[in-house]
Amino acid sequence: MSHLRRALLYLALGYLLAFLTTPLVALIASAQTYAVATITSWHFDRDKNYNENNFGLGIEQKLNQDWSISAGYFRNSFDRHTNYAFVGYTPVEVMGWRTGVVAGVVTGYEEDASPWFTGVATRDFGSIGLNIVFASSAIALQVKVRLR
Repeated sequence: MSHLRRALLYLALGYLLAFLTTPLVALIASAQTYAVATITSWHFDRDKNYNENNFGLGIEQKLNQDWSISAGYFRNSFDRHTNYAFVGYTPVEVMGWRTGVVAGVVTGYEEDASPWFTGVATRDFGSIGLNIVFASSAIALQVKVRLR
């Protein structure tokens, strides 16, 4: 391949990469960033001795009113370390709460990394907000503070 052809190929690839990533970079740059604290959970099966003090910290990027991404750590209901990475989609508003689902991956349960898909309701009160996560066996609470 000649030097001119190679240069034109690299130029075309660079243009394609910039064309595809510019909207994503703009979306993330305009996103709202939150520090998230996982606080507690309440389990439906009250006969089991679950840990309901699920303290942890994370970060959430609210890309727009419907979409968010988040990652963090908390102490799970089995008293194990859990890391998570989620994408949230909350397209429905009910009495000021955005409702929808989160999907992603968690650690610290049966597998090293397990898929996670569950319901969520989220609401902002100025620079403070709440996330309520509706898992199959529990309801969990997160408090968040807007950083930017």
